[in-house]
Amino acid sequence: MKNIVLTAAFGLDLNQVELFIKSLRTYYNQQICLVIGKKDKDLIKKLESYKCDFVVADFHKHEIQSRRYEIFLEFLNKKEYDQVLCCDCRDIYFQSDPFNESFKGEINFFLEDKKIGDCTFNSNWIEKTYGKNILNSLANETILCSGTVIANQTKMKEYLKTIIKQIKENKYKKKMKYLLTFRRDKSGRGCDQGHANYIAHKKLI
Repeated sequence: MKNIVLTAAFGLDLNQVELFIKSLRTYYNQQICLVIGKKDKDLIKKLESYKCDFVVADFHKHEIQSRRYEIFLEFLNKKEYDQVLCCDCRDIYFQSDPFNESFKGEINFFLEDKKIGDCTFNSNWIEKTYGKNILNSLANETILCSGTVIANQTKMKEYLKTIIKQIKENKYKKKMKYLLTFRRDKSGRGCDQGHANYIAHKKLI
């Protein structure tokens, strides 16, 4: 089987990604591809030493949270794989080969230990992208972590297309002070998790 791990390390240094890569390479010898920025030159040699591939993205680092999905999809449109893991890299380490688990679904999401309505961050992301009514309808659902998704290639591409569409059509509504001053509203960072929860709990795929 031919598998791949896709993650984004845009703007990160080696210390922030080394545990991820070293622990993964302990159990897994297939392809790893990281999205990095044009200025991340110090990271390239280290990635090569761990036999990792990389894609260099040319946009502001604040955009990586949402635009990584477009890069992942573009990458998967070029080659064929059996299983794909799309994940974060700063807060994950491995204790086994992730593709050796007996997952039942064509796509598998992973849950946290709270309900959406009990978490101010997740509630905010959903309310500011989909509105109060949608938040109320999802409040009793368990939080799904957008930073770990594993699927076969066909289903992963369907998911990536769906979340790209949701991000474009349901943008995070910034507070008025940020709109008036054209500044970034930091509370919106991570709102792609709101989109992922909407997609999964509303069964859009």
